[in-house]
Amino acid sequence: MKNVIELVAMEKTYSGRELAEMLGVGASTLRKWSMLLEQQGYWFQRDNQNRREYRGADVTALRRFYHLTKEQMTPLEDAARIIAGQASPEMAKRGAAAAISLAPPPVSTAHPTPHQTSHQAYHQAYQQPYQANTHPSPYPASDISPTLAQRPSPHPAAVESANTAAALALRTSSHVDALEEKLLALAQHVQQQDSVQTSLMEQLEQQGAYIRNSLKERDRRLSSAMNEIFEMKKQLARLQDKQRKTSIWHRLFRID
Repeated sequence: MKNVIELVAMEKTYSGRELAEMLGVGASTLRKWSMLLEQQGYWFQRDNQNRREYRGADVTALRRFYHLTKEQMTPLEDAARIIAGQASPEMAKRGAAAAISLAPPPVSTAHPTPHQTSHQAYHQAYQQPYQANTHPSPYPASDISPTLAQRPSPHPAAVESANTAAALALRTSSHVDALEEKLLALAQHVQQQDSVQTSLMEQLEQQGAYIRNSLKERDRRLSSAMNEIFEMKKQLARLQDKQRKTSIWHRLFRID
C-alpha cells in the first residue's frame, strides 16, 4: 500500500489549465467533465488546496471523453458513465490509497474536549464530502487501514450541502459554457460582417475606379473633339481669306 501511495505522489500531473489547453477546450468545460466523471465514481487526485491534478490515465480518459462527446455525439452523462466504467482497478486502488493517506487521526474513545469536538465537526462538514467521491476500492476491507474504518459516516447535512454545491457548480459551468458558445457565435457573426463589409468596400473601390476611368475617357474624347472643331474652324478661316483675296484681284484686273 505504501508503494501505491508513493507511486501516486511521484507520477507526473497536469493542472486544469494545462490539460484544457492540451484538449483544446475551455477550463470551465474541463471542470464540468471532471464533475460528471466524479459523479459516476471516477477518482481524481487533488493537491493540498483541493484542486484536481490530472495524471496520465486521466488525460487518456478525458481524451476518450472528448472523442465520445465531440466526435461521436454521445450525451455527457452517458460518456461519463462509460469512462468511469472503464476505469482500471489500479486506479481504484490508487484512489483508496490516497483516501487512506488523507484520513484524519483516530478518534479517541475518551471523552472529547471542546477543541476535539469542534475539530471533528469541521472534519465532518468539510473534509468528508471531498472524499465521498473517491472510486470504491475492489480490495478487501482487511487491506485498508483501521484508521479509515474508524471514520464516522458523513453527516447528512454536510453531504446534502456538498451535493448542492456540486449541482450549483455544474449549473454555473453549464451557464458559462452557454455564454462561451454565444460569444463564439457572436465572434463568428462579427467576422462574417467584417467579410461582407470588406467585400462591399472592394466593390465600391472597383466602381470608383471605373467611374474615374470613364470620366478620364470622356474628358479625352471631349478634348479631341474640341481640337478637331478648332482645326476645322482654322481651315475654314484660311479658305475664306483666300477666296476674299482672289476676289479683289479679279475686280482690279477684270480677269474673266
